[in-house]
Amino acid sequence: MKKSILNLVGAQELSKKEQKGVNGGVIPDLSNLCGAYTFNSTERQCMSLTGYNPIWIPSTRKCSVIGSNCSNL
Repeated sequence: MKKSILNLVGAQELSKKEQKGVNGGVIPDLSNLCGAYTFNSTERQCMSLTGYNPIWIPSTRKCSVIGSNCSNL
């Protein structure tokens, strides 16, 4: 990671594994979601998913949502 970013207040370095897992801020396709799903997100993106009862988990920077598209089961 760039040293200038790490010098920001509150910044912490991500491990190589964490860096590979960064989703780039793209919300996954939830249109066929049946049940719970957790993914990397920002708080703003997560909380914008109001139709999926979003829960923002700040300690892990993840979003947990619940889909109800279970008609094809």
